[in-house]
Amino acid sequence: MKKNLNTFWASLIVEELIRNGIEYFCISPGSRSTPLVVAVARNKNARSIVCYDERSCAFHAVGYARATNKPAVVITTSGTAAANLYPAVTEASNDKVPLVILTADRPPELIDTGANQTIDQPKMFGAYTRWQFDLPCPDESIAPEMVLTTVDQAIYRSRYNNAGPVHINCRYRKPLEPDDVSPSDEYLKNIVKWKTNSEPFSVYPESAVSVSNETLDSLVGIIDSSERVMVVVGKLNTDGERQATLGLIKKLNCPVYADLTSGLRLGECDTNLIRYYDLELMSAEFNELAKPSVVIHLGGKTTSKRVGQFFDLNRPEDYVVIKNSPQRYDPVHAVTMQIEADVCEVCRALCDLVKAKSAGEYAKFFDRKAEQATRVIAENIDNEKRMSEPFIAREVSKSLPEGASLFVSNSMPIRDVDLYGAGARANINIAANRGVSGIDGIISSAA
Repeated sequence: MKKNLNTFWASLIVEELIRNGIEYFCISPGSRSTPLVVAVARNKNARSIVCYDERSCAFHAVGYARATNKPAVVITTSGTAAANLYPAVTEASNDKVPLVILTADRPPELIDTGANQTIDQPKMFGAYTRWQFDLPCPDESIAPEMVLTTVDQAIYRSRYNNAGPVHINCRYRKPLEPDDVSPSDEYLKNIVKWKTNSEPFSVYPESAVSVSNETLDSLVGIIDSSERVMVVVGKLNTDGERQATLGLIKKLNCPVYADLTSGLRLGECDTNLIRYYDLELMSAEFNELAKPSVVIHLGGKTTSKRVGQFFDLNRPEDYVVIKNSPQRYDPVHAVTMQIEADVCEVCRALCDLVKAKSAGEYAKFFDRKAEQATRVIAENIDNEKRMSEPFIAREVSKSLPEGASLFVSNSMPIRDVDLYGAGARANINIAANRGVSGIDGIISSAA
């Protein structure tokens, strides 16, 4: 009689994830996922939460990954349980949030036979995963190191460069309950060293994408030759990216549009920050006078549709996007140069190479308009006697203490905070599900 390797293989998966620093498991339990759930419960280094709704479970994992900048693991049973992960997977994919999906599945002999609770799960998330693998049913003819290297590859694909979700479909035959009979020494011979240490089986050193000297020289020439430079800051993922961006902003001394998800919009960036840019863009006169000749876009995409429309109508001669992924951020097709590189590295290199600029008339124009907008908002919103969406957005943003975290919902809430939010002059952590900008999963992500 063959040994039941279900629990053993599942324990390999869980242990290898933990050895790679991924210890948080979000579980929506079901019968077919029993081996994985048992493996999590038995590993003393695993942390887990049980969520009975799979959609909420996956969005909670997305929120955890946003906050920690490392993947969480989602475990579900087969069938529609796996399908319910789809909205969160698309959000994670579009916003480069690392995520590991483990779906339990029936064995291949039960697929497309009318067997209960079966759907075609391999590749079910399509282009929204960075990598997927259909793990066969555990069997003594398959070496255990295959399981370990598969997990290591999945983690590498999820974390680095173009981060996002990965999917391992785990097939299990019955019996699903634990079988504590140890595999033979012969079966374990190639993982003896792994069993005696605490390191991953396969190590993938991180390798950053660097920008060439020729590209840097071209970029410096573009910046130094213009008196109408504007910096646009999209989503930034780490404090290191924020600090490097602030350093470049101070050196360039030019107008800065900081998106809410950059962490600078309500926080510590006060150098030439364009306050209430969306409101100012409603003025046709402002649009004509605000046109930049050069735009340097750092980080991810921006929230405001009106800002994109502004660049469509007032196309700069050079629009350069610097981001750490191959994704295209160019909805109005105005970008003239896309640079895939480490944002911190490029900002620091430019700080050393570009000429320091004093605040010219272009920057002073935005300062004057921001002062006018601040006065109008203070007169019309700060002194309101009743609750309104702009009033709530403004009061919440003003009251945030140092180090606070704010998760902003989609639809009108994020637009209200972007339009009317007041800078708190504090280190504020801002998060939002702007990958697909859905209104589902907000509370689960924030939790």
